[in-house]
Amino acid sequence: MITSLLWALLAEFLYAVLLVGIEVKFSLYSPQSLQLYFYPIMLIIAVAWLMGRKSVGLENVFPAHALIAFVVTIGIVYYFADVALLKALTTTGGNATAVAIIMAMLPVFTASVKYIWT
Repeated sequence: MITSLLWALLAEFLYAVLLVGIEVKFSLYSPQSLQLYFYPIMLIIAVAWLMGRKSVGLENVFPAHALIAFVVTIGIVYYFADVALLKALTTTGGNATAVAIIMAMLPVFTASVKYIWT
């Protein structure tokens, strides 16, 4: 079983690869045009993953009806966070290293939001 820390490290590594890949190969394209390619692939992978879990007898737990509005809200925020990240990389002068350094402030922002939220 992979712990949450290992998942976080994997996410950090994959995001590092994404940041550099987007900066190097996709700097000429708008974020929305890239998202039109990224999101359908993400949907296909998510459905396949869920089907794979079900096929081996693992339970897929979905949010209850009371949380659907919140899930949709998070999806909207996720979209605009992706736009901002892609825009940071595709804007003239966008630099994956600089973006990663700015993103290193994420723990401070996360702690602040959590403090305000709770």
